[in-house]
Amino acid sequence: MKRIYHVLAVIFLSACNAGSQGAVDGPGPPAPACADGMILIPGGDYLLGRTITVPPWNPPGDALAPLGYWSLPNPAATVSVRAFCIDVFEFPNQRGAMPQVNVSWDDATRLCAELGKRLPSRTEWQAAAQGKSGDLYSYGPSFEQGRCNTDARSGSFEAISPGGSFPRCASPLGVFDLNGNVSEWVLDDWAGPWQANALWGGPEARPKTMMGGTAWVGDIYGQDSTSRHRHPPHQRWQDDGFRCAKNTAFVERGQP
Repeated sequence: MKRIYHVLAVIFLSACNAGSQGAVDGPGPPAPACADGMILIPGGDYLLGRTITVPPWNPPGDALAPLGYWSLPNPAATVSVRAFCIDVFEFPNQRGAMPQVNVSWDDATRLCAELGKRLPSRTEWQAAAQGKSGDLYSYGPSFEQGRCNTDARSGSFEAISPGGSFPRCASPLGVFDLNGNVSEWVLDDWAGPWQANALWGGPEARPKTMMGGTAWVGDIYGQDSTSRHRHPPHQRWQDDGFRCAKNTAFVERGQP
């Protein structure tokens, strides 16, 4: 009789363990996923922007940074960002391929759409570049010479490098070339300040925002992850490119 009770107890415990194991390994809530060649930027709170002392004569909300580029938000602020996917490299998103330049905002929007993607918003781009801790560079808080393509002579278009040429110029999640190399179009209209510059376009031109600075040392565009400037959406320049983004897809946990 004792042996029968012992066998029954073993069967009962085995069934409990199997049920518990099934609860851990079984299907759960959907997990966000990205297509090949894209990186998932998790949703959550991100410290974005840069705190800059604004001269008292500047209009409220305008941040004139050293060397003449501007940072948003100012001061740095925590921003809620929804999960999204972003290309690993600048378009055409291939390691070793030259970034496509001489491309307008209109062109970039169309090329992303043809792939079922879109341009990232400025906030998304900065989240990918600054991370949740608000680093000024995609690789960390401080500038490191030679880590990214940021040491070229100003105006030197031949200095633009193929995607992934600087293997240490990557964010912790693995997004390359967010600092330096070519400037990148994002979705957003430019949000002040305005400066008399025909190439950059005034309010009537509805210029769009470019992020990522430049490869050129000492250029007014800047080189950190808050660097931005503007151009009208139809303009094309030899140092302007882009990368695409996409809303997340979802897969069931535990499924192949």
